[in-house]
Amino acid sequence: MIVSRNIIVELEIILLVKPSVIIPIVISVMVFSGVEAADLPATSASQPPAVTATAPAANPEAEPSRTVTFKPSVTRTLDTQLSGFTSQDAEQLFARLALQETRKKQNWFVRGSLAKTKTINGKSTASVLTSRLDSRLEHMTSPNSYTVLTGVLSRRDRNYSKRKDQESGYQFMSYGVGKPLGPKAKGDIGLGFIEIFEESRGISPSAMVSLRGSRPLGKTLTLESDLLVLQPLTRIRDTKIDSEIGLAHALSPGLSLRLTWSLNNLVRSINTNREWDSGIRVSISYRHTSTK
Repeated sequence: MIVSRNIIVELEIILLVKPSVIIPIVISVMVFSGVEAADLPATSASQPPAVTATAPAANPEAEPSRTVTFKPSVTRTLDTQLSGFTSQDAEQLFARLALQETRKKQNWFVRGSLAKTKTINGKSTASVLTSRLDSRLEHMTSPNSYTVLTGVLSRRDRNYSKRKDQESGYQFMSYGVGKPLGPKAKGDIGLGFIEIFEESRGISPSAMVSLRGSRPLGKTLTLESDLLVLQPLTRIRDTKIDSEIGLAHALSPGLSLRLTWSLNNLVRSINTNREWDSGIRVSISYRHTSTK
């Protein structure tokens, strides 16, 4: 009697095709030695040993499924403007820097500007420094509405060589609600407090209406506007307006030439004591936007 011995060698190869799917392939190779010819299938001397491959079904429970979460995108915008001119009787320099961040549920905006003007009238010299700071914080309550906290500080200091220095301007803060009026337009209403520096009435309650937006007029031309209406509740006939409207012509990606007209009755005019202050300026603007 001849005793046969079977030696079984198993080699397992595990391939990861997807993070959630594992396909095991088991290759079994049987090597026979000392077996009678009657017990073996008829094979030629050159034929390799028989190979049997078994591929069981994939087990979906071998690895728990993974949930991929995406962080909401954040868009940040940096906007700068620079303008200036000089002549025999006057010189002026204007600079503005604005930062804005847009998220799914919350947006904020901060803008600061500084303008310095020097005029010479005979032997008299006047130096005027105008500074302004705007801020907004919006929180979306629904896709079509938001709450907004607004703050404005605008100040103009005039220094004269032969007259008493003067100060004018205002500060304002409000809380209200708003809604988008278009793809690039917003409207707000709210209540807050205002203080006008030239008046001795101190801080008084005020209602607020604000409109901000831009609209393309062509491939390279854009209309931009910013309107703030303040109504002191103690002086119904003393409505205050601070507005700005302009045209931006794109010279290259991010670089624009802007023509801006501003009008307000909250800051005294540079050269006179008129109630309304109006000015036109041409500036170079650069805007950079990043999303992550």
